[in-house]
Amino acid sequence: MEEHQTDVDRSVYAVNFPEVPELGTRIRFGRNKRGSAILIEANPYQRKDGEQSFVLTWQRNNGCTGTSGLRSKNINWRSK
Repeated sequence: MEEHQTDVDRSVYAVNFPEVPELGTRIRFGRNKRGSAILIEANPYQRKDGEQSFVLTWQRNNGCTGTSGLRSKNINWRSK
């Protein structure tokens, strides 16, 4: 899978995309931007307000996966 770097502003949000990024997009997160994750999946879903959106699934180098929306302050990480 080809990786894509992105320079989307993350000053407030760990994840902040106006539309679904390409699979393979890498983001940096955390206090010192030392953490990174790659987008491995994007699934559509309907929000409570009826709007269509996506659940993004990210994977760290250590194999942990987590999910977020298109704009999220945090990534919800799952244990291995």
